[in-house]
Amino acid sequence: MMSHINHQGNFHTEHAVSRLLRIGETNFSDEALHNTEKRLLGILRLALDKQSGDLGIAYDSAAVSFGQVLSLLRQSGISPVDSRWFRLKAAWYDYTDEYQYPGTALQYRSRAIIGHA
Repeated sequence: MMSHINHQGNFHTEHAVSRLLRIGETNFSDEALHNTEKRLLGILRLALDKQSGDLGIAYDSAAVSFGQVLSLLRQSGISPVDSRWFRLKAAWYDYTDEYQYPGTALQYRSRAIIGHA
C-alpha cells in the first residue's frame, strides 16, 4: 500500500529531484507525512510504501537541500535507516543539490520557510 502526499508550492520546479530512502519503522501516520510536507516550501511530493519501508521524496533542489528535508523528517519522527551506505548517499545528495545548478541555490533557498501552512 502506497501513501501519496502531493504539494505544489509557488517555486520553479525545473530543479525537481527524486530521492528514495529506506525508513526503518513505518508506524507514523499519513497525517505526519502531510504535516511534514506542509512545513517546508519546496517539497513537491512524499510517497511512502509501507510494505517495503521506502519513502520517496520529490523536492525542488533550488528551493531546499536534501539536508533540510532530512532534518525536517527527523524532527517529525521519520528517520531513514542509518547506515554507512545511507550516509554516503546523503552526502552525495547534498553535494549534487548544492553544485548541480550553481547560483540557483542562493537565489531560491533563501525563500524556503519552515513553518508555513
